[in-house]
Amino acid sequence: MEFIWNIFQSCADWRNYVFGVIIDFIVINIEKMEERVKKQTTGIDESKIGKRKYNRGHLVEGQWVFDGVEHDSGHCFIVAVHGRLEKILPSLIGLWIESGTTAISDY
Repeated sequence: MEFIWNIFQSCADWRNYVFGVIIDFIVINIEKMEERVKKQTTGIDESKIGKRKYNRGHLVEGQWVFDGVEHDSGHCFIVAVHGRLEKILPSLIGLWIESGTTAISDY
C-alpha cells in the first residue's frame, strides 16, 4: 500500500510542478493583443484557480482570472480579478483586446 501511495504522491508533485511551469510561462510572456492581430478571433474565459485539499475534491480557495487566447497565433494573456466578471468584463475586454477583434466566450 505504501508503494501505491508513493506513486500517487509523485504524480501529484509532478502535476503541481507542470502547473507552476505553465503559470510562469504565461506570466513571463504576457502581452496585450497588439495592432497586428486586429480582426482576429480570440477566445476569452473566466476561471477560478485554486488549491484542492490533498489534491482531491472541489476547489476550496482560489483566485478568479480572466484569460484569452488568439486562435491563429496562440498569443495569450491571464489577469487576476477580484470576484466574478459581471461588472468588470467590458472594461477588461477593452483593456486587453484591441477593437475590431472578435471575442468568443461561453459567458
